[in-house]
Amino acid sequence: MSPEEEVIRAGEARQILDMPIFKAARANLETQMAAARRAAPIKDADMHTRLILLEQLTANFFEYFEQIAVTGKMAEITLRQAEERRSFLDHGLALFKARGRNI
Repeated sequence: MSPEEEVIRAGEARQILDMPIFKAARANLETQMAAARRAAPIKDADMHTRLILLEQLTANFFEYFEQIAVTGKMAEITLRQAEERRSFLDHGLALFKARGRNI
């Protein structure tokens, strides 16, 4: 995937993460999982294992969007630095052409 595509995906991920309904869904899911963990009997190891797996899956789901946002931010920085280097080289080349070797 190109850096430009990563920046676009990051914007989409950030939009999703910032949506109030997405934030509410996340909070609701985390609240329900915490309640289920508290309600599970101490001796029910199988239920505790299932709840742990559910919490891990949920965390992976939300981290997926967060990782895309971070990756896109890094791609954006890389693109900006490449543009700055091109601009610097273009400026130097323009000076060289205008003044020759005796700058």
